[in-house]
Amino acid sequence: MNVRGAAALTVAGLAAISALVLIVGGVVALAINSQRDDSGYISSGTTNYETPSYALATKSYGVGSIGDVAVPARLLGDVRVQVHSKRPVFVGIGRAADVSRYLSGVRHATVTGIDDEDIHEHARGDVLPGAPSEQRFWAAKSDGTGVQNLKWPAREGHWRAVVMDVDGGAHVQAGVALGAEVPHLGRNGLIAVFVGLVLAGAAAFLIRIGGRGV
Repeated sequence: MNVRGAAALTVAGLAAISALVLIVGGVVALAINSQRDDSGYISSGTTNYETPSYALATKSYGVGSIGDVAVPARLLGDVRVQVHSKRPVFVGIGRAADVSRYLSGVRHATVTGIDDEDIHEHARGDVLPGAPSEQRFWAAKSDGTGVQNLKWPAREGHWRAVVMDVDGGAHVQAGVALGAEVPHLGRNGLIAVFVGLVLAGAAAFLIRIGGRGV
């Protein structure tokens, strides 16, 4: 095999791998995009959480940073947190550092996933939390009876969502569903599939050229 043929086959292999990744990723994106609800959000199912402590709080999630949970804000669009409870409930989103200070010394639970078993209790602490609705650090908040639909335009940084009783009392029980607009998911999926098909065609062409160089 001459140098030209070997080079063509090498490039063909790289193009074929890239094509596969793009096509599979694009198909997955299109499948997820098809699951939007009536409001246009891609949402998890409702998970019922319960804690004997004062608050349910997510772990810190990075938006626009480097990490396995980082997603650029422009890709997320608006984030929605739906919460329902038998009692008046508060839901807020704040910067992770502010939320951590607010919950320092307060018995609370950290939610680490979308399953009702993905919860870690922080049982130590004797500090009583101040009324959540009176705190000024929330980037977005909602409270009241019935279903609370909190919508927040995603911004870069590290954030935590918190669910509490309106009065800041202990024993929080609530159903929670998380969603996001992800406004360009369908378009990006189509682009990925198209580019993948083009690369697949280029890979096939290069394989023919490489084969002639044997």
